[in-house]
Amino acid sequence: MHKIFNHKITGNVSYYVNRNDLDWGIANWMFCPETMPKLPFYFCDIPFDIPLANTDKLDNLTCDGQFINIQTPTIIQNLYILAFAEWADVYDNIELIYADDSIEKKEITVYDVITPYMWDFNINIETCTPAFTVRLSSREIGVIYVNKICMNKEKKLHKIHLPLNPLLHIFSITYEVTK
Repeated sequence: MHKIFNHKITGNVSYYVNRNDLDWGIANWMFCPETMPKLPFYFCDIPFDIPLANTDKLDNLTCDGQFINIQTPTIIQNLYILAFAEWADVYDNIELIYADDSIEKKEITVYDVITPYMWDFNINIETCTPAFTVRLSSREIGVIYVNKICMNKEKKLHKIHLPLNPLLHIFSITYEVTK
C-alpha cells in the first residue's frame, strides 16, 4: 500500500508549513510522530504494515476511488482496515471485486479522529474499534480505528475499490486467509 499513499499526516507542522510539493496535515495539524505505535504493529494479533512515522515519506491514503489489486486472488476470511476520519464520522462503501468479476459492496464505518470516545480497548473487534491513540500537534488526542469486514469465504478476492471520500484516511489494509 505504501506505493499508493498520497498524504502525509505524521510530522512537525513547522517543517511542512511552507511545502507545496505534497499534501500534508489537516487544517494545519499533524500527528506527533513519537505517539505513533512502535513497529511491528499488531492489534488483536492481526499484523498491520504501517509506515514509519519519523520519515518524510507519505504515510496514509486519502480515498479517491483507488483500486487496490490483490496480486494473487485469494479466499479471505476477514479484511481489516486501519483508518481515521478527517472530519465527522464516515459511513461509506467499498467494493470487493472477486476473481469471477462479481462485485460485493461492504459498508465501512470510521469515526472522527478527534471525537471524544467512550470505548473499552479490550473489547473484541466488531465493525469499528479503536486501535490506538495519537497526540495531534494541536494538543488534542486522536483515535485511529480498525474496521473489520467479514468476507465471502467462497470467492477469491481480486481487487478492492475504495470510495471517493477524501475525508477517509487509510494507514493499512490487511487480511486473514481462510484456513
